[in-house]
Amino acid sequence: MAVAHALQPFTGEGSGEGSLFGVLFRTFRLLFLIRSVTIFAVFRLH
Repeated sequence: MAVAHALQPFTGEGSGEGSLFGVLFRTFRLLFLIRSVTIFAVFRLH
């Protein structure tokens, strides 16, 4: 698809490392990972 090809630089793949969408995607992924680890630690402590 042409749309997917046009959005490819914004998905964190290829040469779009510094794009806003790529930064947001990595930030949300990092926050999700931190939240998952925190929830896991809380369940382990109780």
